[in-house]
Amino acid sequence: MLQKVPEPIEVRYLQTPPKLSDPVRSLRNMVDIVRATGSPAASLTALMHASSAYQGEYASILDGYTVTPAYIEAHPTFAAMTGDEVLGFYALLEEPPELDILFVADAAQGLGLGSRLVAHMLAEARARDIPAVRVVSHPPALPFYLRMGARHTGTIPPKPRRSRGRARNSGSKWRSRYSLEND
Repeated sequence: MLQKVPEPIEVRYLQTPPKLSDPVRSLRNMVDIVRATGSPAASLTALMHASSAYQGEYASILDGYTVTPAYIEAHPTFAAMTGDEVLGFYALLEEPPELDILFVADAAQGLGLGSRLVAHMLAEARARDIPAVRVVSHPPALPFYLRMGARHTGTIPPKPRRSRGRARNSGSKWRSRYSLEND
């Protein structure tokens, strides 16, 4: 079950948004960011594994990674929805503060949904008195996070890590580390 977030979401672009056709602009206006509950776990996992960003060289990073109903219940997880379709999502770990996952469907890339999800995540962090959020992602995401205001704080060598009691396979690739800070 998904619940609508009652407060309005302000979208701020740190650069000029791309010129979009009217149908695409209309689609962007029809997207709601809602709190996910356990039921869409399979849809979130499918969207994550379908991402072209993690195909080929970076595919091993997501090997065996699934979003479960228990994970969604344990961590603030929000989905960008249009009707019943999930276009993107993120999950925020509260202790220590980390953007654990953020994905936008390939077909929805370029609509500003990633920017909206990051802005929403920072608002959620602010509401929880979290001053900064750590982000660890694959290196090709560096330009996106820098546009979102992140500071590149380092690079993490490949190794499996544990997160909230479950093993997470980081694959055999180096990952970049960033910090997103609330104003």
